[in-house]
Amino acid sequence: DEHSYGYHGDDGCLFHGHGTMVSQYGPLFGPGDTVGCGLEYSTRRIFFVWNGNFLGYAFDEISEDVIDGGLFPTVGVDTECPLHINF
Repeated sequence: DEHSYGYHGDDGCLFHGHGTMVSQYGPLFGPGDTVGCGLEYSTRRIFFVWNGNFLGYAFDEISEDVIDGGLFPTVGVDTECPLHINF
C-alpha cells in the first residue's frame, strides 16, 4: 500500500509504500522484544520504540489526508513465533 510505513525486525530497516526500503533505522528485533509504533499528531511524525527505548522519528510530515483517512496498525510475520499484541 502506498500509505504503509514499517520497521522490519529482520534487518532493522524502514519501509514505505510498495516494499521500498527507505533506510537503516534501528536494531534487529525478535522473540522477547517489545516494539511499539506511534504518531505524533502535532508534527505528523511516525516513531518506533524498542524495549521501551525511543528510536527517533522514522517518517516525517505524514500527509494530513493520510492521517484523516485513518492509519491502521498491522503486524506482518514470517515465522511461527507466537505474538502478544496490545493495540
